[in-house]
Amino acid sequence: MRKTIAILLVLVMATAMIASCAEPAALPEAPDAQQGEAETAPAQATAPPTAPPPPQAEDEEPEEVTLTWAMWDEHLIPYYAALVEAYREVAPHVTIDLVDLGTAEFETIVQTHLIGGADYDIVKVRNMQAYANMLGAGLLLPLDDKIPNTNLDMTGFGGFTDILRPEDGGLYTLPIRRDHWVIFYNKDIFDAAGIAYPTNEMRTSDFDALVRNLGEATPDGVWGNVYHWWPSIVHLFGVVGRNALTDGVYDWKSPFYEMVKSHQQEGHAPSHVDLTVGNIHYSVPWYNAETAMVNMGTWFIAMQMNAYAEGTSEVSNWGIAAYPVPRGVPFGTSPAGFTGIGIGRNSANAQEAMNFIAFASGPAGAGIMVEVGQMPGMMTDDVIDRIVALDGFPQDETSRNALRPTALVPEMPMHPNAAQVNTLIGTAHTEIMTGNATIEDGIEMMNQQIGRDLLGIG
Repeated sequence: MRKTIAILLVLVMATAMIASCAEPAALPEAPDAQQGEAETAPAQATAPPTAPPPPQAEDEEPEEVTLTWAMWDEHLIPYYAALVEAYREVAPHVTIDLVDLGTAEFETIVQTHLIGGADYDIVKVRNMQAYANMLGAGLLLPLDDKIPNTNLDMTGFGGFTDILRPEDGGLYTLPIRRDHWVIFYNKDIFDAAGIAYPTNEMRTSDFDALVRNLGEATPDGVWGNVYHWWPSIVHLFGVVGRNALTDGVYDWKSPFYEMVKSHQQEGHAPSHVDLTVGNIHYSVPWYNAETAMVNMGTWFIAMQMNAYAEGTSEVSNWGIAAYPVPRGVPFGTSPAGFTGIGIGRNSANAQEAMNFIAFASGPAGAGIMVEVGQMPGMMTDDVIDRIVALDGFPQDETSRNALRPTALVPEMPMHPNAAQVNTLIGTAHTEIMTGNATIEDGIEMMNQQIGRDLLGIG
């Protein structure tokens, strides 16, 4: 057993918690279909830009207004207070009251409240499946008719808002956070192995070969890659190739399960069983310089920088590269997740709420998010400059360019059955990765339970 597994269980139990809805400030997780949004501790950054106030008639004194924001974890998430205080500077007539509905049952509670007539002006949207559920229940107002009355330049979202449009073509949320997946790599381990660094033009087959080569070239106690226990770690290799988790047929997953399981079985990556039984978070072998790579979301950037600054990460010489893609898919295509805010359907202050949403998701809000250690929803050149300027961020061009994907693909498409699909995928994934089911049997389980039974396909 490699040394991470043997000596770090106490540390992991104390610091690494995986929860489907929690947002611990110290150890964030992915804002994707499995994990929901998560947060990181503040990182150093330059001062955020100041946005102009929403347009008003000349010499017009705006009326005082109070907006209510339905959200979760008020005292754990750093950007609430930062956004509210900054907005007060540009719109002093607006007071924003935070309504903390809790983390675990937020979607259920906010839906019940809104159906019952609660007049929340701003509603937080955890991820794509929560967004789909809110739209299905008619909980959010459309934004398209209100956006033109703000100063928001939509091009800063890089086309991500197109992903957020359901079949009716409307837009009901804007992202305040957006994370995409990249490959983190330890340059010192690559240098010691005499292997060239990853590039932003990797095929999945290139990544497969890289893990194997590193596994052979590194000494005992150092892996080529660490695969966390989420289903995302496997199926995103196929999702980035335009395979959808809601299509109901999952045979496309087979080669990616074969790749990951073979890496683990051949000793190039720690086993799924060792990681889950030991509750070992992916950050532990990374921080201890015991893995050359880890495929993970951009939220891990702030985690690594903060951990190194605090002395809990040994890794000082590292970089990121674009996610590998199958042949035929443009380089730079990346899986992505988001956290957004929208307008509650009973709001009496819809345009004022839209003005705040434009501020929070636009350039000013993006600067604030970077300042508190978050990846913002808007990724302009200025925002990327601010991220690159953070103390500890890699200064190579590959890492900088990896911050700007050429195309984004949602892990879980907008679908009314997204939550059920997600649960069933997770069950089959565990069966496959623990060896309780063969890859073939686990995929047939998904095809049957999701495709035929749930979605009526085939």
